[in-house]
Amino acid sequence: MGGNLLVMLASVLMSSPSPDLREKADEIQTLVSAGEFAKAEPLVREGLKEAPEDLWFLSRLDVVLHGRDKDKEASEVRTQILDAWRRSYREAWIQKGSPVGEATWVRMMTSSRDYRVYGAEYFTPEVLGGDFPITSFYKVIALPKEGGEGGRVFKLEMSDLIEEFYVLRELLENGGGQQAVPYGPRKPDLRQLVKDAVQYLDRALPRDAARRDGSFLQ
Repeated sequence: MGGNLLVMLASVLMSSPSPDLREKADEIQTLVSAGEFAKAEPLVREGLKEAPEDLWFLSRLDVVLHGRDKDKEASEVRTQILDAWRRSYREAWIQKGSPVGEATWVRMMTSSRDYRVYGAEYFTPEVLGGDFPITSFYKVIALPKEGGEGGRVFKLEMSDLIEEFYVLRELLENGGGQQAVPYGPRKPDLRQLVKDAVQYLDRALPRDAARRDGSFLQ
């Protein structure tokens, strides 16, 4: 699973950026990765003046606004992102076979004790299954701070098998999954979801320890 995590995290990148815009994007990514959201915000806004509907820059604006606790502004940017995606990206995404690496955009970045944690939202909810489908709305990806393998993926899923029931589920390498946080009929927002995922990661056994002793994460 670890080798595919960066692909799943990719969002939609710029298709043909100018050299200046690519240089700006590299600087923004360095600042965002370091949690320097206040320094990154003006650079992101400069990039959007040149490419106002570019999903990479819009996504990074979403990230820095969340990082600065500007939730109302971030919500407005979310609407811009969804409008731009439906207008300019959706059809091309479907024609490419709806690739998973372009199914979400990153909205939040934070850290747990051992992981860098990314919260992402689906452009359109992912629906899997037949008679009793499971719908995914958000994805949380945790990458080890030291790098290498051992990344973890969570999804906020809703099943209407009996009634609407939301749960944060961790995907396992065998193709299955296990419940991390139950929410019942209340759908959490992404900020709450990421906070809960961080708490879960901090109190759970490290994934390699769980493999060694055969236990499940609680």
